[in-house]
Parts: sequence; C-alpha cells; structure tokens
Amino acid sequence: MSDYYKILNVSRSSTLAEIKKSYRKLARKYHPDLNPGDKAAEKKFKEITEAYEVLKDPKKKKQYDTFGSTGPNFNSRSKGSDFSGFDFNTTGSSSFGDIFETIFGNFGGGAQRANPRAERPQRGEDLHYSMNISFIDSVKGIEAPIQIFRKEICNDCKGKRIDKNSKKSKCNTCSGTGKVERQTGFMRFESPCTNCGGAGFTPGEKCSTCNGEGRTGQNSKLKVKIPAGVENNSRIRIAGKGNAGTGGGKYGDLIITISVTPHRYFKRNGYNLEIELPITFSEAALGAKIEIPTIEGKTLLKIPPSTNSGQKLRLKDRGIPNPKTSKKGDLLMSVKIVSPPTKDIEVREMLKKIEEKSPYNPREELEW
Repeated sequence: MSDYYKILNVSRSSTLAEIKKSYRKLARKYHPDLNPGDKAAEKKFKEITEAYEVLKDPKKKKQYDTFGSTGPNFNSRSKGSDFSGFDFNTTGSSSFGDIFETIFGNFGGGAQRANPRAERPQRGEDLHYSMNISFIDSVKGIEAPIQIFRKEICNDCKGKRIDKNSKKSKCNTCSGTGKVERQTGFMRFESPCTNCGGAGFTPGEKCSTCNGEGRTGQNSKLKVKIPAGVENNSRIRIAGKGNAGTGGGKYGDLIITISVTPHRYFKRNGYNLEIELPITFSEAALGAKIEIPTIEGKTLLKIPPSTNSGQKLRLKDRGIPNPKTSKKGDLLMSVKIVSPPTKDIEVREMLKKIEEKSPYNPREELEW
C-alpha cells in the first residue's frame, strides 16, 4: 500500500496549505518537461500527483486515513490526474506542459507565455560615446557639447505603441471572452487568450510614427562635464542620457570613454606631473631663479647652487587634482644641464680658464 504522506514528505497532521506547498515543490522537481526522457522522474511525478489528488480532497483523505488505498470503492485517480492520454516524451508544447500550466498558473511563468501583450517596464539601453580631449583639458576639466543619436519616447503615441486615433476592438480569436478552450487528450482546459492576453480586446493599430516600438530615433545635443584629473581610457557615466525605456521603463545611461592626447613635455604619473627641466651650466653651478611652465601658468623656481643633471626638484600642489578629493599632486622636475654653444673662440677660452681655476674630476668615484 502506498504511503501518500511519505510520498509528499508531509505528516498526517499537515494542513492543506502545507500539503499543497510540498506538492508544488516536488512537482517542479520531477516534472517530465524538466527531466526529458527520465522514466524515474516520470514515475515519481505520477506518484506525487496521485498522492496529492487524494490528500487535497477531504472525503478521499478521510477514506484513505481510515481504510488506506485498498479500502472499499477507493479510487485515487480523478479525471484531473489520469495521465494515460499524455505523451511524456515531448516538451514545450506537449500536452503535459499544458496541464502543468493549468495546475500552476502563474507559478513557473505560464501566465507570461500566455500573455504576450502584457509588457513589463524595460529599462532603456546604455549608449557608448568616445571623446578625445587634450592633456590640459584632462587636468583642468572641461564642459563640452556633443551630439548623440538616441531613442526617445514617441511623441505621437507617448510610448504606448498604439495609434492615438485607433480604437480598441473585440478580439477575434476569443470573441471577446479573453479565454480559449484547448483539448489535451480527452480533457479540455480553458486558458487566457494568447492574442489579447486575456483582456478580450485588442488595443488598436500600432503607431505608424514609431512602427509600434514606442520610441523614435533622433539626434540629441548635450553638454557633458568632464571632471578635472580624468585619466586616459577612463569612463564617465551620465545617468538617464541613454535610450528611452519601454512600457514605462527608465532611460538608460550614456557612457563616455575618454581618450587623452599626450602633451609635448608634461607627463602624468598618478596625480603627479613630471617634466624634464633644462638649465644652463652657470645656473646649475651658481644657482638661480628661473621661470618655468606649470598647468596654471608660469612661475618662478629657485635652483640651488651645485645642482647636478638628473637631480629631482619638486613643486608641491602643482600637479593633477584627484577627482574624488580635489587634492592635487606635485610637479616633479628632472634637471638636465645643457652645455653652452662653443663655436665662439672667446667662450672656449673662458671655459678653459674656469677649468684651470677650479679643477675637479666628476668621474673620480669611477676610478679603481
């Protein structure tokens, strides 16, 4: 004798709601459409359905609790659970798939398949745009006009997809009832009409302006703000400037990829700026105040006496701003001593006198 309580993993004291919940869980697990070709799953599904047909019916449950499945005149198979006319070896449009939708309704998405006209709000697509800017603009930031092609809500149908002058009409498929009858084996089922989604009417002709999409493509001019300190190949997201959504969905975003043109003498290192600084022999030897370029403009820099080539000099807070904190990096200068022209004989003689007056060997440490 089959133990229906054990088959459904419930106890004799379980409520009808608990029995139903357990059945749904097991039915989804062993449903033949989800286990194609699995005879064991097919057999298990038949067993749990047979058990459920008994335990959900108060009269049958009482008789089963008293006499068991071998009691007088006991027949666990009702019209709804006799599967002899169904093909378990097919899926999708199979008769068994139909009964699964009938039993569970919304459960598992059946209602969505039966209601193609029911449109859920869909967010619009993101748009991508490539933008080239100069090195100085990447450091200082810039507000620039751009033009993009994007989809906007249709002005004629307001995104509803239906011609504004069109009137709804009775659905020809279901004759306005919203339901259609289906024959599966010897059983008949009523289900929502797939043409009108169960509404009983069709909303009207599609909008000719947007061809029923609810959106139209058009050029849009925007002003975009590129923050100071943006790096090469960085991406900036501008919310709500992508394509319009459908069915009342939100707009997508505009994603701008930044391409920065290299500078002829400034280089970026994190949020620091680097530059090679050429100075004269006398400026390096004696020290000097010289004028140098920065991002903000020219400024004076003090060169200490006896400065050597390759020596690093720093100007604090003259670098690139961090877009998140606005704190600036530094300007780092690598000194490069440039020899004077020596074509003039008098210049050559003066340099020789300097060398005689102050002899030294810069390669002394290299000797061994």
